[in-house]
Amino acid sequence: MKKLLLFALLFTGVFTLAACPDDDEDTDQEQVDEAADSLLISNRDDIRGDFWVPSQGRHDTEITWESADPDIIEVTDETVGGETRLEVYRPEFGEGNAIVDLTATITKGDASAERTFDVTVIEQAEPLDAYDDFDELFEQDYSMGDGVAVEGVVVARREGGTYITDGSYTLFIYGTEEELGDKIQVQGSLDVWNDLYQVSDLDDIEVVSTGNDYDLDPVEKSIEDIYDLDFNDPRSLAQQYKIEGIVNDDHPEEGWVIESMESDKLMPFTFNNHDEVFDDVLDAYIGDPVEIVVHPGGNISAGILIVVDKDNHHIETIDLDEEALMELDIDDVESATYMSYENDIDLPEEGANGTTFSSWESSNTDYIDNDGTWVSQPEDNTELTFTADAEYEGIEDTFTDTVEIT
Repeated sequence: MKKLLLFALLFTGVFTLAACPDDDEDTDQEQVDEAADSLLISNRDDIRGDFWVPSQGRHDTEITWESADPDIIEVTDETVGGETRLEVYRPEFGEGNAIVDLTATITKGDASAERTFDVTVIEQAEPLDAYDDFDELFEQDYSMGDGVAVEGVVVARREGGTYITDGSYTLFIYGTEEELGDKIQVQGSLDVWNDLYQVSDLDDIEVVSTGNDYDLDPVEKSIEDIYDLDFNDPRSLAQQYKIEGIVNDDHPEEGWVIESMESDKLMPFTFNNHDEVFDDVLDAYIGDPVEIVVHPGGNISAGILIVVDKDNHHIETIDLDEEALMELDIDDVESATYMSYENDIDLPEEGANGTTFSSWESSNTDYIDNDGTWVSQPEDNTELTFTADAEYEGIEDTFTDTVEIT
């Protein structure tokens, strides 16, 4: 703490200001005490799994931990990013919760301080019979938050959890990170997130076996079919689906999406599919019609999210006939937003698949000419149309597009 002393000395008509020696910083002990006072353990009254505590504190202090009961909470040697992992062994059901004292020793130089926290480790939940037939689970009369146990093979992973399968349906398990092919048994609470049923708030996770077959026989659906599903039925998003669409990465809000070739519906990718490794996979298919196997990840305002495990993806380019390719090029033109602020309109001559566009005609050449050249400004916002001929390998069509003049 800085202290400044002012002494007024009258000497030959001059006032002199003097200061005691500066103490620019708190002492090591003061800093250690302050670091100890600021320590926190999150959720310490309800510990159900391994957790992390600080190994570094304020003012560059070092923190070490000691557990009064290593059989319940063990301090490990694993330290990452200024935190140390504590491993938790929950009491068996019926033994009751365990309260364990954790003591932190904070040091800097020769200064040190201690602080002790009482931490409550919740006993394991009452064992439940695990459902390995999800259809049977979905038939039960349950409420969200009910305790449930399920068993299945990990078939896909995303940030925050895994999808497990009973061979027909899948179920999202929030808070797991097991490997593909692991058969796991989990106990937790039944939950729903944007129509996607899941198990969360896990009380127990056990790997029953490894190396199991995790390839399913996906249900073939169009993107429109999936949008028409009954989302009140938990089975609706509990399938693995095979869909067709166009891969794109330029959606203004969602980034990577699969666009329908039949309508304006789309399905955005979610979570770990934005991983750079997976981006490299999708880069090879930008603008291509593909067949892709996906897991629904929830129904939100932007569309139905889809999950594709980056290490277990099934994506194949599909061949379209000439008429379908031309329709895709026309759809691209019609889906573009043409607006003019006293500027010319760039009318395309060729589509991405090779369709040629010609004979563009403006519905009002007083404002914009047939070649897209700006002519004059209308008094009010106005819509006009452009009609054009499309031709692809002998197949011809005519279409109309709209331009807004503002």
